[in-house]
Amino acid sequence: MKSIFFISELATLFFSLKILKWLKLSPSNILVYWLNPLIIIEGIGNLHFEIIMIGFLSVSIYYWLTARHYRAIVFLAFSVGSKLLSLLILPYLLWQIRWKDSIRVLGLFIAISLLIFSPLLVGLNYDEFLSSIDLYFTKFEFNAGFYYVLRWLGFQVTGYNLIAYIGPLLGLCFIIITLWITIQEKVKNPIAFLYLVMLIYLLLSTTIHPWYLSIPLFCSIFIRSRVAVIWSCLIWLTYINYNGDVYFENLWIVGLEYIFLIVFIFYEMKRTLALLVGEIFEPRPK
Repeated sequence: MKSIFFISELATLFFSLKILKWLKLSPSNILVYWLNPLIIIEGIGNLHFEIIMIGFLSVSIYYWLTARHYRAIVFLAFSVGSKLLSLLILPYLLWQIRWKDSIRVLGLFIAISLLIFSPLLVGLNYDEFLSSIDLYFTKFEFNAGFYYVLRWLGFQVTGYNLIAYIGPLLGLCFIIITLWITIQEKVKNPIAFLYLVMLIYLLLSTTIHPWYLSIPLFCSIFIRSRVAVIWSCLIWLTYINYNGDVYFENLWIVGLEYIFLIVFIFYEMKRTLALLVGEIFEPRPK
């Protein structure tokens, strides 16, 4: 199994270097991701499938930037087949091309995805599948940011946990924000788009495990913002919750993590907002 993850990391390395060369950026930028302890420990060490997802994603992004859209969408489908999070980039890609091409690309993506997921679709209990999605948004909570603030406010008003309402509401807010960023057409680079929406997704999520930062860390190779890198350092604080025999989430530690993170976000606000107006490392002119 580890050999598959190692091959995925090699693919990420190879195609990231090709993207860096195409964008005329320093090859040393790869170290932001390649030597990050979070990727080493949670990716290769603990075998989280984000590593495989990013391997396919790096291939997809390279082919998309070099205008080989059909190849790109095939590898994106395999990336989504590894972990669904990379699906977040699809609306942006479809919006960036002519509508006739977007229909063809979407059709190819659906066809490849059905092929990948066909073993799972046969005999799938859809009630249990939908129930698991419902559990994620209405039951699970770990190391959350804005959600914990809203949960506290809910306790003050009603006296009980409102996750059943807050979770789906935050999910809806994320969808609206993502669609707004997509149709604004100000983000000129798919990497910057994915970086932005992933950070927003994580900030609004009810559950944030450390390895969820893998995609923003990968995107950090190619853009100026270092929010994800700082977060990958701060998120180690949450491991203190596993010190005892019984798991206990120390909200003071979580609060400390997010205070430092928000301070850095404001410190780097100019760079982060620059992603929305295209002031990033742009692809070289054709």
